Amino acid sequence: MFGGGYDKSLYASLHQLETESMTWTHLSPQQDGGPMRKQGCQMLHNNNSLIVIGGHGLPFDVLQPGSQLTKDTKFRDRRGWTNEIHMYNLSQGMWSTTKPYNKSIKKNFFWLSIIEQ
Repeated sequence: MFGGGYDKSLYASLHQLETESMTWTHLSPQQDGGPMRKQGCQMLHNNNSLIVIGGHGLPFDVLQPGSQLTKDTKFRDRRGWTNEIHMYNLSQGMWSTTKPYNKSIKKNFFWLSIIEQ
């Protein structure tokens, strides 16, 4: 699980649930190269990587170079949707980025993007 929010706070931490013991492990603190604090992002598993796509964040957080933050008028603060794409390598415990596709589409808490490697 990545990020999330409560009240006006947003988070950028990555946790793993061990289903046999039902215990959580903190995999990654917020670090350089990792995603911004956000909620509503999507996560995919591909080979040895977790891919975190999009989400809803604040404009004063550091955005991935080349990504965008589009204002969401439903909120009174300056929250917006981002097209960031980050990959977390499970064996190395490190974040990396990929170039966000320049025509992302927000649809009910989901961004459709093409991942260029």
